Formats: sequence, structure tokens, C-alpha cells
Amino acid sequence: MFRVVQYLRRQSFWDDEAALLLNVRHYAIGPLPFHRLDFYPAHQAAPPVFLWVTKWMGERFHYSEYAVRLLPLVCSMAALPLFALLAWRVAPAAAAWAVALMAFSDALIFQAATAKPYSGDVLVAALILLAAVSGSASPQRKMLRAAAVAAVGLWFSYAAVFSLAAAAIFLAAQLPRHGVREWARLAVCAAPAGVSLVLVYHLSMRAQRDANLETAWIHAFPDFSRPWSIPAWLVGSTWEVFQDQMYPAGPIMLAGAAVGVWTLWRSEQMALLLLLTAPLALNLLAAALHQYPYAGTRLTLFLNPGLCMLCGLGATAPAGMRGRVFRVVLAIVPLSAAVVAGYGLFMPQNKGDLRDAVAYLNAHRRPEEPVYLAGASTTGASRAWYVPILDPLMQLHGDPNEPIHGSGFWVVLAYRPRNYRETEPATHQPDAVIDESRSFHGNGADVLWFVAGEGSGK
Repeated sequence: MFRVVQYLRRQSFWDDEAALLLNVRHYAIGPLPFHRLDFYPAHQAAPPVFLWVTKWMGERFHYSEYAVRLLPLVCSMAALPLFALLAWRVAPAAAAWAVALMAFSDALIFQAATAKPYSGDVLVAALILLAAVSGSASPQRKMLRAAAVAAVGLWFSYAAVFSLAAAAIFLAAQLPRHGVREWARLAVCAAPAGVSLVLVYHLSMRAQRDANLETAWIHAFPDFSRPWSIPAWLVGSTWEVFQDQMYPAGPIMLAGAAVGVWTLWRSEQMALLLLLTAPLALNLLAAALHQYPYAGTRLTLFLNPGLCMLCGLGATAPAGMRGRVFRVVLAIVPLSAAVVAGYGLFMPQNKGDLRDAVAYLNAHRRPEEPVYLAGASTTGASRAWYVPILDPLMQLHGDPNEPIHGSGFWVVLAYRPRNYRETEPATHQPDAVIDESRSFHGNGADVLWFVAGEGSGK
């Protein structure tokens, strides 16, 4: 329900969506995934199937919000029951906790209505892990099944490589130590996914790599030139991962995840421990190699199934009075997430409602009136999507703290409601005051008409 409501409210395209869609609209559908997506300066990367489907839907339905976001919605909706099945098979006692965490995840609800591939990352991760644990087949047969899923999934989710590797480690841990033939058979069964990975890497991943993308994520890599900073980076990045996955009280679940790890270790369920922790460990390794970011970002949403399972295991493991107190404390996370999700039914998330702001401006502005597009969310890729051509009286005013002198002008502000304070200074100008009779205030946007008047500068 939360995901569907977020989708149906048709939020305005925000910068990352707009940057990707500008590339999708510009390039032909066939070669679209196989070269650098640099039509707009905010360089992008996305897997082939996602790009093809988005292009096809966009061309046929005029790039409407509903059309280009339908695939992410379907992926997000499908991931939840698949994860519930995974949780039930792995740890039935912890399944309710784990599923609640995924169901109310603020980040996953938002990505369900965003034209980006990250809800697909979660779906493919859940599918691969489910293929690795389901049934009573031999590890080799399970590996073949997981490899088949990954062979297709890698074209839909670059992050599937982490879940595939986790599945391989999990199944290898179940083989006899000296069973050389068994190990060889496991490797052969993994071959389809390996071939697919080589192809998608050389055809798409490598083609889309860009120095600007790597620079944008520099904070998500350890700085080996300053080794003393790495422990603080590791703690901070891990804190951010949990906060992003389980907003607004995610870091509390660090304790739950730690207890989940300890519980699996103590009960000698080493294979399951490897399955749930390997994606995060491999993500850390990739970050150390400066190949994939590790931080509180949508790129690490593929970690959600493993983290939710670990947190669920930790929340249900302790017994006795201390265990009950521990569970009450941890319950703050799903309860607070549920409150935020419920609030979203009435006030869905957005990262700046520039679409409605531009529509209001066009309907109320006279041709001779100057316009200042203020703030980063107003001057970025979403501006290029909604205002592709600036007329001579439109100016980009990136810093909302910089004053605008004079009177008789418009200020357009798009912003993430949670970060309104970053753009609020632009609502106060030294020589003018807001005329509310011509202004617009929305959830994520303001269109303000400034006139000379008493009280200016306050």
C-alpha cells in the first residue's frame, strides 16, 4: 500500500531521475546501455534491461511519471513477498521482524516510485538468495539455480554480483573440505553466471564507467593515503548504511544485527552467517578497491535482505527479561519506520516538486518579469528536464544564501521537504517582501513573487 500510494501521487522527477531520463531520451534504444551516459553533465549508470524497458515505456507513453516508474514499482512490490518467503525458510521465528523492516523501509518505499534501478537490485538479491536456500537439492543444483537467476539478473542489476558471490560462498561452505570433485562441479554450475558477468561487464559496466561518477562517490571509499581515518570512515559509513535502510532510527538496529551475527556464530550456523554477511563484506572489499561505494546511499540498497534478516534474528534471539527489554528497544525501529510510512500516505516523499512549480510560474508570470531559479535542486538536471530552454529573464541562482537585490521578481525554489532549511534563506531578500497573493507553496516547492514593501530585509 505504501509503495502504491507513493507511486500514484506522481512526484516530480528529481535530479538523478531527470539526468538519467535525459540520457534515455537522447540515445537510441539499441546501443543505449553500451556507451557512456554523459548526454547531461551529471553522468549516470544503469543496467541494460532497466534502460531498455525505461526507454520503451517512455517513448510510448511520452515519458510520463507513471510510465517510467512502473518497472521500479513492480520490482519493489515483487521483492517483498519473495523476501517473506526467504525469511520464512531461513529463520521462521525472525520472519515477522525482518519482513516488517523491509515493508516499512523509507528508502525502499521511495525507490518504488523513482525511475532508477535500485528496487530492482533488491528484487534480484532476494531472488538469488532464495534460489540458494530453497529445497533439499544438493549444493551444486542450488548453485545452478542461483547462477541461472543471476545470469539474467546481472543484466537487470549490476549489484547482483554481490548476492551471487554470497550464494556461492554459502553453498561452498556446505561442501566437504577435501571434495575436489564437488568443488569442481560447483564451479561448473556457477559458470552461466560467470559468462553473463563477463559479458555485461565488458559491454555495459566498463562502457559506463566515468571519472565523474567515481569522484561523486569519493566519500564512500576508504582513504588509504590517511590510514588513521579509516576506522572512523568504517564506523560512519556503516552507521549511514543502517540509517538509510531503516530511517529514522536505523542505527539502533546495528545492535540487533550484531546480536544476529553472534547468534548464528554461537549456534554454529556458519553457512547461513556467510550468506547474510557476505554481501556487506564484499561491498566493503569493493569499496577498498574503489570499485563500488559503501555508504548510506541507494546504491547499497541491495544489502537490505541480508541486513533485515540479521536484524530480525538479533531481535528474536535473546531470552528472559533482558531479552524482552532488548526487543522493546529494537521495536523503536519498525514502529518509527511505520509512523514515517504512514505519514507518507498523506504527504508522500519527494526531492523537490519542480514540475508543479514550473507549471504555476508559467500560468502566472508575465513575459517582462524576471525569474531566479534558486538552490541546487532547482538548477540541476530536473531544471533541464522541466525548463530545457531558459529565456533571457531567467537566471540560475544556485546559492540560496546569496541575496537578490531589487523588487518585482520571481524566486522558484525546489527542495526536499526534510531539507527545507537549506533553501529557506532565499525566502528573505534585502530589498523586497513576498506578495502572497501571487505566490505558491507546495510540498517541495515555492514560487515566490517579491515586491518592494515595508519589512523587507527581515
